[in-house]
Amino acid sequence: MCLSVSVCVTRQPRYRKNATIKEGIISSLSLSTHIARGKHPAFRLSTPLLVFVSLIPLLIPDAHRAVASEAKGAHERQARQTRERRKEVCLTVIRGMRMINLLLIAVYGSPYAGPKEPDRTASGLGLCHWVRSELDGPSATWLCLPTGVELHNQPAVKMYLRKHSEWEHDSKSIVRHLSPMLRDSLVVTAGLYFGDWLPVLSRAVGSAGHVYGFEPVGRNMLLANATLIRNGFTNVRAVRACVSNTSAPLEMCTVGKQGKPRAGGAAIYSSMPNGKRGKLRGKQCGGVEVVPCHRLDDVLPWASQRVGLLHLDVERHESEVVDGARAVISKWTPILASEGLLLQVRRGQGEQAGQETPSTRGRWLYELGYRQRCFCDDMHWYTTRAWSATECLRLPACCKSCRHA
Repeated sequence: MCLSVSVCVTRQPRYRKNATIKEGIISSLSLSTHIARGKHPAFRLSTPLLVFVSLIPLLIPDAHRAVASEAKGAHERQARQTRERRKEVCLTVIRGMRMINLLLIAVYGSPYAGPKEPDRTASGLGLCHWVRSELDGPSATWLCLPTGVELHNQPAVKMYLRKHSEWEHDSKSIVRHLSPMLRDSLVVTAGLYFGDWLPVLSRAVGSAGHVYGFEPVGRNMLLANATLIRNGFTNVRAVRACVSNTSAPLEMCTVGKQGKPRAGGAAIYSSMPNGKRGKLRGKQCGGVEVVPCHRLDDVLPWASQRVGLLHLDVERHESEVVDGARAVISKWTPILASEGLLLQVRRGQGEQAGQETPSTRGRWLYELGYRQRCFCDDMHWYTTRAWSATECLRLPACCKSCRHA
C-alpha cells in the first residue's frame, strides 16, 4: 500500500499535447491492478471495486481541467496547483482503497492469519496473536500468544513464533506419556501465562478429570482464557490468583526495571533474589501489584477426587506453594513438577557412600518417599516411586533415573 501511495503522489507523467482521457483511464487501471494484487483471495475479489474508485479522479471536472492545463503547458503557478490537486485526489483514492481492504479483512479475515480470527471479546480485546500447534496431530490446538515487540522477544513466545516448536517439549512429553496415570484425576498448574500447558493437561485427565489453573496477572489471565474459549475445554477452571502458603494478598512484581511488562516472568516480590548487597531485588522490579492468593489445601476439592499432578512455574515461589498444600500431598502423593528445587539430598562419600541425607529444605517430602526422577527444561520432576521399565521406554532422555531402573 505504501508503495502505491508513493507512486501516486511522486510520479509526474509527461503528457503530450495530444494526451487524451483514454490514456488517463489506462494509467488509473494499471495503478488499481497493482494495488489489488494480494495473496488472499478476498483481495482479488476487490479488483472491480478498486477499479471503480480509481476512475473517480477522471470523473471530477477539476481533474479534467488540471490534466488539460498541464498538457497544454500552462503557467508554472497553475501547474503547481494542478499537482497539488492531483495529489489530494490520489490520496483520497488510496484512503478509499484502504477502507475497502479493511472491510474485506473484517469479512474474510486477515490474509496472514489463515482461518478467520475469533471474536475480539473472546481473544482478550484484541491482545492475541493466534498460533496453531500441530504437535497433537488431529487434536491440534490454538494458542493466544501476546502481542507487542517486547513480548515477542520472550523465550516461550519466540519458540512458537520463530522456531515453530513447542515450549518445554520434553516436560509436556512426560505428561502425554503418563496420561494413563493422570486419567480422571485432578491436576493443578500454577503460572498459566498464555495457557500453553492447559491443552496438554486437559487431554491427559480426560472428561472426568479436572484442571485447576492459577494466574495472578490480569493480562496473562486474558490470554489464558482466550486459549480456553478457542479450544472449547470444559474440564478446566482458571482462577485469577496466586498460590502460596497464605491466603493473604501478596505483592507481585509485574513490571521490569525499564518499564516493560514482565509477563510470564512476573514474580512474588518477596521471592525475588536479593543479589549482591541486597540491591538486585529493587533494580529488577519497576512496578508492584497486590494480588490475591490461596492455599491449595483450602481451594481444591481434594477430599473427593484424587490429585495426580502439581505443576508449579511460579518464579522461585514453589516451596511456599508446596507448604500450602501439605494436606493434599500427604494424602495423594501426586507427581510434583517444579521449576524451583523442592528437595535437596546430600549423598555420602567414602564409608558413607550410598547414603542419602536430606537437607532442611523439603525434608518432609523426602520422608514421604519423594525423589527427583527427571530434570527436563529446567523443571524438576519428583515422584514417590521409580518409573517402571515400560514407562522409561516412553519418557524423554532427560529422565536420567531411567538409566538406573
